[in-house]
Amino acid sequence: MFQLPSRLHDPSALADWVEMATLQAADGNISVGDLLRVLRREAEPRSQPKTEENATRAFLELARRSRVAGEHYPFRLTKQTVLSLGCDISQFTAYFFCLCLCTLPSTLSTSTLKGRLFEVVATHALRHYMSGNAIRFGFPRTELPPAFDGAVDKLCELIGEGGGFRPHPDDPGLPKDDKLDVVGWRSPRDGRPSQLLVFGQCAAGNDWQSKNSELSPSAFAGNWIQETISTPISAFFIPYCLPDWQWERERHQNTLVFDRLRIAFWCKGPVLEEQLQWMHDILGAALKTETT
Repeated sequence: MFQLPSRLHDPSALADWVEMATLQAADGNISVGDLLRVLRREAEPRSQPKTEENATRAFLELARRSRVAGEHYPFRLTKQTVLSLGCDISQFTAYFFCLCLCTLPSTLSTSTLKGRLFEVVATHALRHYMSGNAIRFGFPRTELPPAFDGAVDKLCELIGEGGGFRPHPDDPGLPKDDKLDVVGWRSPRDGRPSQLLVFGQCAAGNDWQSKNSELSPSAFAGNWIQETISTPISAFFIPYCLPDWQWERERHQNTLVFDRLRIAFWCKGPVLEEQLQWMHDILGAALKTETT
């Protein structure tokens, strides 16, 4: 099985391990008893007294995820003691992709690739959430011009506001994306400004807590967009499942927060082919590493 997380006292990290182990289990499920046996066998002696408590808290976290996500949770939890896979993985690509980002060794894939793939998932989720439009702005860009000034010009054209890039003649250089990874908008279709506009940042790594306030939508608009635009709402996307206490903290930092559960809700159904292939490749590499 996959290596246990270093933070055995963290219910979220341990719950992630249970979900990953379920994918690998020969009988297709992991019980609280299975988790206890692994913890007793592999945990350090000083952690043994809290083994049962840690296992119980992990399954309580799994129960919370199931309750919050409902039919958009890809696992079945029976009597809060047995977790089994309850779906075709390809129909929950976003959830499993985020799970892999959070649990598999970072050395198995480049941070640039992981970041780009996660931004694509975030864009997909935001587009469905908005019932409107969304585009990935993060560098390296594929849908927008690669140069920052050209990307801002095109973004203003798409949202129908802003008048284009604001030049800074004395500035020696331009940023790649200035922390703006995804933009969503819902136009009222009457051709006039004043619309729902979202500027979002993505953080795919375990250092996400240091990034939750890096993007300032108002500062980005003021610095780089020629004319006044509709006030953009801030959004923050992470592949982790936020426990309730952490959700409360993050929602005060950003107007919209998208963790794995919310992303999965808005991405359920469509197969994200590139992310699915990445999971196939990286899971194969991880399992090979575990057996060598």
